Amino acid sequence: MTFLLTLLATLMVAILARPAMQKVPWVFYLICIALDVALLALSAGLIPQAAVQLATILLRRGFIAISLFVIVMYIGVFPYGSKVRNYFSPVRAVLAICACILALGHVAAYFTTFIPRLFEGNLSSTMALSMFAGLGLLTLLLVLGITSFRGVRKAMGGRAWLRLQKASYLFYALIYVHSMCLLIPSALQHGEAAQTSVLVYSVVFGAYAVARVVRAIADHRQSEVAAQLRQEELELQAV
Repeated sequence: MTFLLTLLATLMVAILARPAMQKVPWVFYLICIALDVALLALSAGLIPQAAVQLATILLRRGFIAISLFVIVMYIGVFPYGSKVRNYFSPVRAVLAICACILALGHVAAYFTTFIPRLFEGNLSSTMALSMFAGLGLLTLLLVLGITSFRGVRKAMGGRAWLRLQKASYLFYALIYVHSMCLLIPSALQHGEAAQTSVLVYSVVFGAYAVARVVRAIADHRQSEVAAQLRQEELELQAV
């Protein structure tokens, strides 16, 4: 339930901040970097205890980053030229880059704790799978994050960039696998919060998978129109 509330709050912020994201996207990157620094300070015990619980939920567990990725995901299932897609497309790359920055903070916060345990064999099978999925996520995160900048997209060329972006589907799938590996053991022990989280993640990511397949079929039937609208969308993006 906490993730769902975070997702709704993040969506509201994205709507309200959209004009500023178009004009000064770098401000939001700096904010996300500052949050990462705060998270690392939290991990080092430099932040007052009163702030620990909220920071742990929203930043250390990656809820804000995942919420941003979910918004970016769902923008892609709306038809080209639709009001929702046209509204968010200019800042879609900004949202993706912010999500990547926050996700890197999440990785850094857990890296020193779990990597030594992974190589020592001091992890359960589900935790080890989660860590391997996390390493795959980190690789894709760096590639997809860097190529979200307009200058990199132009240097790559449209077709090469679009081919690379297909890796984002694997990225989203790994987010789900990574999360489930962490949640399912607790859910099987009758943890109500974990069971709710498993349900929410499954609905959010399952609905996206279905909607994305439907969108792909629809775009294939109108391939020429979809290609033109896709190019126009890329040209409108802020970074």
